[in-house]
Amino acid sequence: MEIELRLKEILIEQGVDPNGWGLVTELAEYLNVHRHTAKKLLQGNTPNGEAKGVNRISLRTLGELCNWLHRKHEVPMDRLPRDLFGFAPPPALWQAVSSVRTTTLFVGECLQKQKSGPIRLWVSSRDSTVANAIVEQLCLVKGESTRGINDIHTEYVPFRFITDNDDQKTRREYVDQQAKAAKKMFARTHVARSSSAHVYIGSQEVNGMLEEWVASLFGCKPFVPATGQAQTPFYVWFRHPDSLVQSCFGGVVPPPGYTGKGGPGIYYRKRNRWLVCPFQENKKDTGLVITYRDPGANIVDVAIFGLSGRATAAMADRVVPDTKYFYPPGLAWRGRQLGVYVCQFGVTAEKVQNNRTYHIREFKVIPIENKILKQFLRPGKSRKEARES
Repeated sequence: MEIELRLKEILIEQGVDPNGWGLVTELAEYLNVHRHTAKKLLQGNTPNGEAKGVNRISLRTLGELCNWLHRKHEVPMDRLPRDLFGFAPPPALWQAVSSVRTTTLFVGECLQKQKSGPIRLWVSSRDSTVANAIVEQLCLVKGESTRGINDIHTEYVPFRFITDNDDQKTRREYVDQQAKAAKKMFARTHVARSSSAHVYIGSQEVNGMLEEWVASLFGCKPFVPATGQAQTPFYVWFRHPDSLVQSCFGGVVPPPGYTGKGGPGIYYRKRNRWLVCPFQENKKDTGLVITYRDPGANIVDVAIFGLSGRATAAMADRVVPDTKYFYPPGLAWRGRQLGVYVCQFGVTAEKVQNNRTYHIREFKVIPIENKILKQFLRPGKSRKEARES
């Protein structure tokens, strides 16, 4: 059983930004240790045996760390050193999600204007299928655990339903409203996060929170298309050529630097070039899974979406019940973990009594290489973290 240092989580709970200006220096001077040691303490344990990070601490340093938290940041002494440590969750995704205090599912909610009456609100049945499958898994984990989950709830991310009758100006207004709503929600739900899990369901076309979260991971601007150079190691070429959604990792044009003919699909980097899992109607489909963990703050995040609604439903069938290919995340960097996985599969259509049924075959998981992820994470360092490094 692995024990983790949760200094970052305690600071966040006390209203202190663990990446705040001068905090590394303050801690280093109080403990009389090198700045690098103080920075490692703030990062917490280093997963997967990464060279950097703290994996042992002396009793003297532990005592001084408790004094610093009590005197400088008003942490009650009866919480120390107990709350500085926690057990690492098992290496299984939904068990890790169940180890936090709160779990939030983010699902796109369509606002559809009607000819008469109020605006109609609805959620894609495929996205609901994924959400229900995840909640079912979490309930199973809760039933097996003595701790369980204290809170599971859903946040609905608004987007507008666009019809052929909407002119270009109206469509752009809808897309702008969608981006503004996501920015506001992201700011509200990501302030001083600790001991929490976020699950993003659906692509950035219908879930602006996914756009915000991916941009925060890779240090790029949300809802601003990449020009000249790719900002992320994956890219979603939308199926609908008239989509006006602006994205830092997708669009209706090829990814920056791609020279092939291309078409709708999910693109990913390998050996400094783009490869693609293409979409072919009724033949091939694709999806993406992203897993992230910050042990120091006890945070677990997951994103699951398909290029089409059918692909999203397939992800619910194949990914949610069996997460061994996606967790724990493969890359360890700066005290955190990240994994990005492209899923490709074939589709066979069968017509039964005037109803068309689709069967998934040859489901393949393609992890994006750790060295590629690192190349794109380098510019993702926050301004506060850059000042402290």
